[in-house]
Amino acid sequence: MNLASNSMDNIILILFRYFGSLGNCIFIVCSSWFLVDSVRVNKSKIVDIVFDSIVLTFLTFIMFKFIGHYSFEKKELIKMLFPITFGLNWFITCYLLFYMIHPFLNLIIKSLNKKQLLFCSIILIILYSFVPMVKDNLFYTNRLIGFILIYFIVSYLKMYMKSLAENKKINFKL
Repeated sequence: MNLASNSMDNIILILFRYFGSLGNCIFIVCSSWFLVDSVRVNKSKIVDIVFDSIVLTFLTFIMFKFIGHYSFEKKELIKMLFPITFGLNWFITCYLLFYMIHPFLNLIIKSLNKKQLLFCSIILIILYSFVPMVKDNLFYTNRLIGFILIYFIVSYLKMYMKSLAENKKINFKL
């Protein structure tokens, strides 16, 4: 990603990475919209996500093994058997953590007034989005913090800017 390239393979990989990240953000925004009103964690949803992740990882392994003639080391096989534990599917792992803490985030959000929630959202945007542009490694960031940032922004929009959120023209432009 850091090198200019005219290789079509590299360009395709860059596009997949970009649109994959965009899709992840859209999914978290949509999930956040509904989770703001949720007060509990549905254990069966967690089990379903874990099961689906293991099955899809295993099917991918089978596909690569028999169709792609790719050989895996034992270490990779163990990761495939436990894709969430070893972060093979980072998005699923991060989403499950996010999903499990959302009731606590809701307690925090509900305890804040409009001004405080806006202030917290702005601080998170500055810390997570702008500070890293100025100074790398100034503080610890990860994708879960990014999910929480999106959650705070969406909760503010849903709670205090309902007319903006329901305006189809503005949403289409965004």
